Amino acid sequence: MDVVLREKVEVVVYTDSDYANDPDDAKSISGYITYLDGNVISYGSRKQGINAQSSTEAEYISMNEGVKDILWMDGLLEELR
Repeated sequence: MDVVLREKVEVVVYTDSDYANDPDDAKSISGYITYLDGNVISYGSRKQGINAQSSTEAEYISMNEGVKDILWMDGLLEELR
């Protein structure tokens, strides 16, 4: 199988969080989904490791997960070129 990449590839990541909605420990849930040229290539959802002090902090934690995924994807695409 050959992998051929175009010059421009669109990578999009969406993130979201559910602030302090776990009834047992009040931790937030993070989620992200990554698209490559409109196709889902990765996604994830997990409980955050800390108790966020606000919904904004929970969103930043979730955004960090998405950024980590897109940085990994960028490295992979560079290796394939």
